[in-house]
Amino acid sequence: MTEHSFSKTLLLSALSFVLSATAAIAFQQQRFGRSSSTTRHASSSPIIIDGKATAATIRMELKQEIESLQQNHGVVPGLAVVLVGNRVDSATYVRMKKKA
Repeated sequence: MTEHSFSKTLLLSALSFVLSATAAIAFQQQRFGRSSSTTRHASSSPIIIDGKATAATIRMELKQEIESLQQNHGVVPGLAVVLVGNRVDSATYVRMKKKA
């Protein structure tokens, strides 16, 4: 993998994370009619988050974004792991995550 493609992959991974967080916030605001303000007063009621519905929405939106990137730019987003040092336990952890 070239340095340019690695940088592009890293940038797309960061973009995916931001899109996920943005989608989750937008989904909850739409579902519960909350304002975009993140400040809460002591007397306001708690927000109940439906994790499964939020996750499904995020996955659907990311799938659409990934398909768009593949079709329009030929880019497949990915995740890179950089191990620093020679710790066997860290290498084992990363290897097991790749299998999962």
